[in-house]
Amino acid sequence: MVDPELLALLRCPITYSPLSLADARVLGQLNRLVEQRKLTTRLHQALEISMDGALLNDDQSWALPIHGGIPNLNPDDALDLSGLDIQYHEE
Repeated sequence: MVDPELLALLRCPITYSPLSLADARVLGQLNRLVEQRKLTTRLHQALEISMDGALLNDDQSWALPIHGGIPNLNPDDALDLSGLDIQYHEE
């Protein structure tokens, strides 16, 4: 989805940490939160469109949506993951 060489160069526009691609499990959880209008941007606006993918910062506190294969790196559109119950690893 995102070229690995490009991904290696990208940084979170808020924390400046490296970004990684959300796996299918995490993306599914994020899109369920979109459907429930529980996933909000840094400006506290609910995301209304499901994502094709997402980039996560190092501590997984922010996600950057990918639509049509294009990552949105605008810090105002970053998705606040703090306080959400997202399972990043199999339990």
